[in-house]
Amino acid sequence: MPGKKSAFLTRPGRPLVVLLPALLSLGAASRALGQRTPLGGGCPFPGGTPLLLTCGATLPKIGETDFELFASGMPPGAIGPELFVGLCAASPVPAPAYASVCSPGAPGCAVVLDLSIEVYVPFPVLGPGGFLPEWSLGIPNDPSLVGMTFCTQAVAAVVSGGGMCLALSNGIQVTVLP
Repeated sequence: MPGKKSAFLTRPGRPLVVLLPALLSLGAASRALGQRTPLGGGCPFPGGTPLLLTCGATLPKIGETDFELFASGMPPGAIGPELFVGLCAASPVPAPAYASVCSPGAPGCAVVLDLSIEVYVPFPVLGPGGFLPEWSLGIPNDPSLVGMTFCTQAVAAVVSGGGMCLALSNGIQVTVLP
């Protein structure tokens, strides 16, 4: 859907993205029961563990202004992470060759977003020392979104002796609740 963009809103200290109903109502979006489902295991940093993406205590329901996601497991010196939000891929796929993934053969190392459709990158939360590896998403108060699903996945860059590579987190499939 060309021309459709997310609307960025701000409240003091907590930037958030509002996912437009158009994004979630595209033909590829499915309706399902559930709330937050982890997908895949992520792609670990060299000699490390995968980046871990988790949800906060709030549920992904219509009208929620503070649905939180957190990334953990970043080694010192990592750049990012950035959160990607979009429609879920029909099934997890290997990362694109241009991504230079740190551990492409690791079990669970896959992209869970449908990269053929626009993906949004919301601003992380601003903390006292700079941006934190957490995000706050707003879900519109629109009953037609109940049951719609979208996916999230975090990506961080690591500079090592062999150059730079990207570590992918696990993905999370989010179903909007009433």
